[in-house]
Amino acid sequence: MKRVLTVLTALMLLFSVISIGYCTDDSDSSQKVMNFNLQQAVDYALKHNRDILIQDLNVKKAELFYEKEMKRLDKYEVSKEDSEKMAFEPWKMSAQIMEEMKNDMGVTKRAIELNFQIAKWNKEIKQNEIKYNVEKAYYDVMQALKRVEIAKESLDLAKKQYEQSKKMFELGLLSNQELLEMECAVSQAQTSYTSAQMGYQFQKMNFNNILGLPLDQEIKLDQIIQYEKHDKIELQDSIEKALKNNALLKTVKEKVELTKLVFKAAEAVYPKNTYKYKEYEIGLEEAIKNLEMVEKGIEMEVRMAYIKLLTAEKQIKTCEMAVKKSEEALRLAMLGYEAGQKTPNDVTKARIELMRAKNDLASQIYNYNIALLDFKYSTGLGKRELQEIYLR
Repeated sequence: MKRVLTVLTALMLLFSVISIGYCTDDSDSSQKVMNFNLQQAVDYALKHNRDILIQDLNVKKAELFYEKEMKRLDKYEVSKEDSEKMAFEPWKMSAQIMEEMKNDMGVTKRAIELNFQIAKWNKEIKQNEIKYNVEKAYYDVMQALKRVEIAKESLDLAKKQYEQSKKMFELGLLSNQELLEMECAVSQAQTSYTSAQMGYQFQKMNFNNILGLPLDQEIKLDQIIQYEKHDKIELQDSIEKALKNNALLKTVKEKVELTKLVFKAAEAVYPKNTYKYKEYEIGLEEAIKNLEMVEKGIEMEVRMAYIKLLTAEKQIKTCEMAVKKSEEALRLAMLGYEAGQKTPNDVTKARIELMRAKNDLASQIYNYNIALLDFKYSTGLGKRELQEIYLR
């Protein structure tokens, strides 16, 4: 029996050593904190995001298709055998004539070139989308961190007020009910702080996901969100810049020109009272209408981003004044509380109002930076992926 106990004891010691060894390995392999400024975060995402690799493959695929179609156009010729077969099928003959006219007018070639260009634009657009998402996620993390700092400040202040209240209670200057109110205020402040921490952890996970990092990767962001006055903006110049740079508008404009040529060919092939003629006519009207809608949409996007930017900028000044006012209100409430002229509830309300004012200011500074981000991208190539064009 003793021998069995001895063996069991030895085995337990062995397992303990192994367990300690595993614990030691885990602690040694703990992740290092990764530091990012805004540009470093963007560069990392562009380097590691799989969507960029997919777009590279799409460009190569489009290039192969472009080369194949160009060779086909160079060798394009209707054989006599095909012509004889189509002689008894007038609609097929008309379709064949349409294709020949489109080739002669350069429509087919331009459509192939445009689709190849769309593939290259889509890569740039995907890069823009990634940059925007990273920049926004960066601001989201910093905004969440600011809320944690404000919640921590509120908690520390509530605790300080509670400790002061305990001394006043011991001196008989405060009732038990009033002391309980201050204790409850600490509990509420703790809950708000915990909630802010959870929000911060969520935003960090979202940031890691966008960069392609493990969700539990510890990060430290070096730049803070602050208000920096933007360069002077000429709205009309910005609208013209957007209309010049936007890839979707370039695509739609070229499609309108190609559709006009196709309709010109249709006029020569189909009588006006035929379904085919009407189909091509409606197709041209739709293309022109779509162009007008895209132009208006781009202008509206720029104008809306500009309005949001100006609104957020004005609100910052208002919120700064609100913070100063709330700071003074809390100071007076504390003095009144110490003098016995204010209740614990008055102090708590003043503290909460100050923290609300600080959160509002932080939100407006965040909104300003996001509006500035939106405005910058509204005048560029765009963030929406383009679709290949197909002509009737």
